[in-house]
Amino acid sequence: MINHKLSGIAISKGIVIGKAKRLDFDKNQNELRTLNVFDPEVEKTKFDLAKNSLIIDSKRIIEKYNHKEKIKSIIESEIMFLQDVELTNGVNNLINKGNRCETAIEVFFSNYIQLISNNGNNLSKIKVNDIQFLKHKLIQEINDVENDYSEVRNRVIVTSLLDTDEILKIHENGAIGFVTEFGSNLSHSSIISRSLNIPAVFGVNSLLSLIKDNDEIIIDGYLGNITINPDKKTKKLYKEKQNKADEELKSYQDYKDTHVKNKIGSKIRFYSNINNMIDLENTLINNADGIGLVRTENLVHEIEEIFEEDIQFEIYNRIAESIYPKTVTFRLFDFGYDKLNLNDEKENNPALGLRGVRYLLRNKHILETQLNALIRTSINGNVKLLIPMVTFTEEVIDIKRIASKVSNELNIQMPKIGTMVETPSAASLIKQIAIESDFISIGTNDLMQYYFAADRNNEHVKEFLDYRDKSFIQLLTNIKKTCDKKEKELIICGQIASDEKSLMLLVKKGFLNFSVIPARILLLKKTLLK
Repeated sequence: MINHKLSGIAISKGIVIGKAKRLDFDKNQNELRTLNVFDPEVEKTKFDLAKNSLIIDSKRIIEKYNHKEKIKSIIESEIMFLQDVELTNGVNNLINKGNRCETAIEVFFSNYIQLISNNGNNLSKIKVNDIQFLKHKLIQEINDVENDYSEVRNRVIVTSLLDTDEILKIHENGAIGFVTEFGSNLSHSSIISRSLNIPAVFGVNSLLSLIKDNDEIIIDGYLGNITINPDKKTKKLYKEKQNKADEELKSYQDYKDTHVKNKIGSKIRFYSNINNMIDLENTLINNADGIGLVRTENLVHEIEEIFEEDIQFEIYNRIAESIYPKTVTFRLFDFGYDKLNLNDEKENNPALGLRGVRYLLRNKHILETQLNALIRTSINGNVKLLIPMVTFTEEVIDIKRIASKVSNELNIQMPKIGTMVETPSAASLIKQIAIESDFISIGTNDLMQYYFAADRNNEHVKEFLDYRDKSFIQLLTNIKKTCDKKEKELIICGQIASDEKSLMLLVKKGFLNFSVIPARILLLKKTLLK
């Protein structure tokens, strides 16, 4: 099989060419130990020992990767699950009913996964693979199964699915890339891959039936493609692409400490957008001027965390402390539409439904819990808050009133509160909204789709989303004029801030502050300085 090309999900950027090494981590799962006499106390002890062994191993990983915030937080969440009394009691109760500990674990995890799957939201479903891995590790530990990583050095790993621990151990043993048959771009495994900067493609259909040990393989982590046994022409093409990507990446580093100014000498600032802890690391690596947008709904790992103030506080505080003394802007939860949707009833048109500030004002217990966590985080003075999907000035006033109440109860000064302008009504009310806001952030992704009446996730109408349209540019300019007059800071967020061509147009129009994808900050600086 020469030059066979397959597509999957682009997980971690980069290009790598190497020999394949197949790993099968599931093959020993059904090889249960011999059990001559069933003793429930022995079974409980085995379960306990397996749990404690995994916890000790996880703590070792945390100690080794303590400088990697996202790896640390992921492993900590796995430890919390292993230490949960519900897991212990649930498995022990099943053992008391006559099940050996492996069977009890299988049944408990199957029931738990069914509960998650029935939750009906995408965030919970992503957790299924991560929970499955913990089950496999427990059963392997009980049966003294050890995975062999001795032959992975300088190899491209090919397997069905990868666990966080497996990725870290494979990385430690010198693997250069990952390809899997299953997996998602939001799983713990994908986040770890990006954190380690290892080229990876997940979700490649029929992968294991098409590739064998020592086949040569190319991973294109930019496009999500792999090539099995490439011909000379393809190999040469990818080597050139690999060299060019490496050179370009190195050239960006020259701009890390460079300050960019427009033609009249005003400083142009690049803030970062944060979706996860990997984005935070990239923000620090690329020396952003601060964090312009934290999408808080993407930081919670489980639905339960939305209702846990201390869990939220720990996440927010870690971000605020990491960027200090630079500022960080946390956007309040923007549930609904293409994000996590907590609405009980299905909406026919969620883009125009109960989302953003509308949802928060209908569910004040969620809003107040988040405000408590965020205002506690703001005690060092570098935290700002942002209200999503505002339609009317009254919504800004209502949020400020509730935030003021929370601040008074905590005896902490209320942080600056800004408004995200992403609806035509907010744009038309900018004079009134600017009066009530400490700063303005333009969410160009949503503002464009509502302005042009074209769903930004619909391929059939994407040509209507034209940032160069004169009337749309005039809309942005009108917002800018009002903010300048009211002396309110204005930040441009969204895809057009991260795109070189649209950025250059906006700079020419006098815009100075941009919140962008952190990995593109140095490229954008380089673009403006050409």
